[in-house]
Amino acid sequence: MKKKVFLFSFGLVIFFSLFVFLKWDQVKYYFSLDNTEVKIIGREHDFGNVSLGDTLSHTFVVKNIGSNILTLKNVLPSCKCVIVEKFKKDIPEKDSVKIKIQFIVEDKGLFEKTVVVESNTAPPFHVVRLNGFVK
Repeated sequence: MKKKVFLFSFGLVIFFSLFVFLKWDQVKYYFSLDNTEVKIIGREHDFGNVSLGDTLSHTFVVKNIGSNILTLKNVLPSCKCVIVEKFKKDIPEKDSVKIKIQFIVEDKGLFEKTVVVESNTAPPFHVVRLNGFVK
């Protein structure tokens, strides 16, 4: 009897610890049978050699490959120098949205810019990387 109580208590501790370490969206994802999934096309882009002062832009596609509505909660650039154009936040199943980002090259040498896309998926964060070399 003591062993059953111990195992039940241990199970409850493990179950509730999920809520401490994961976001609610992630917990709902892991216990849901009908999940939202995302595919990002153009997740990595190499501009190659560019000149100082060039305005660079890249469009990546966020595609909903799940069976629920995909909600883009946030698109966060790594610095204020990266501009994210407006986009549709709710993407129906099997649909996609294009997100265009732009920035002006200000320093010489190797560069890497990132954009983090937060959505209602698990894991909720997806990184888009842009890199190149300024002559």
